[in-house]
Amino acid sequence: MATMANWNGHTFEVGADLIRSFEDLTIKGSCETEDKKKGKQGYVKRKKGQPREISLNLPLSALLGVTDVRSEAMTYVNEANNGATAYFYIGTKKLIKAKVMLTSAEISEVVTMPGVGEKWIRCVVKMTFKQSTKDSESSGSSSGGKKKKRKKKSVRGSGRGSSHGSKGGRGANDNANKWHFADHNELTKLIGDAKSASKNKITGGGFQSKLTVVKKTQTTKNTNQKTTPTTGR
Repeated sequence: MATMANWNGHTFEVGADLIRSFEDLTIKGSCETEDKKKGKQGYVKRKKGQPREISLNLPLSALLGVTDVRSEAMTYVNEANNGATAYFYIGTKKLIKAKVMLTSAEISEVVTMPGVGEKWIRCVVKMTFKQSTKDSESSGSSSGGKKKKRKKKSVRGSGRGSSHGSKGGRGANDNANKWHFADHNELTKLIGDAKSASKNKITGGGFQSKLTVVKKTQTTKNTNQKTTPTTGR
């Protein structure tokens, strides 16, 4: 299971039994300005930075392993209503060095099981997050100090058996590249299979096969469980 992101315990991941990955990730930064004028020339001056915004679309599908599409979708709606706040992690690192609040969650493209309206097969949750705490990156002096410390550590490390360290570094990079391509190929195959399945008409055998997949997800563990994010050390 490859976990790509985590917010407030919600994981966005791709694996053999579950694909729950976001689309159309957008990050927005802006500032408040005031109009100024010098002679016959107008210009603007920055007053303050505006909260950063993150938006994304989250498709949820029983055909891709989500056990209760409706429940998971409504969880986001309720958290937006309550102003849930947490760090947004991409991999093991924070997307921005400030907590973000889920300010909007909108459910669309709902597909229900024929004859069972309360059972959702698929939907899309459109979410918007806004910065809710001060961003530590705004402090220039502290970030400069951290960069100097990192540089000193790298110098000390390179002085211990440089040839051996270089060889080990290349080996680690080679392994990382192999993992990357293997993971990419697996992801491409999974997405291709999912797209092929989605093109089949929900009639006759096509519907029965989809119904079998949906029922199978109901016998697995609940995918709407929160997980503590893995953070970088």
